[in-house]
Amino acid sequence: MIVQHALHPAGYKQVTLTGAVDTIPQPLNAIHVIIQPNGDIRFRDDGKAPSLTLGIKVANAATMSLYTDARELKMIGANGTLVDLLWHTEI
Repeated sequence: MIVQHALHPAGYKQVTLTGAVDTIPQPLNAIHVIIQPNGDIRFRDDGKAPSLTLGIKVANAATMSLYTDARELKMIGANGTLVDLLWHTEI
């Protein structure tokens, strides 16, 4: 995707995963998120639930940059895994 406008901060959140699927709502108008977990996780943004073997994997301490207009992300990881989320908007 080609970004035509500068990105502006839209919110930050740190979540602790429970070991089951967690639903993380996106801030209003957010189009981009940076995801960085402190353990392996999997996520989906299509409304379906990930599992420990299905979904996009983000490895421990890796950084994932995602452009999406989904209203929520669904994530799964080991109980107690922390995930830092940094959202941006074009507005």
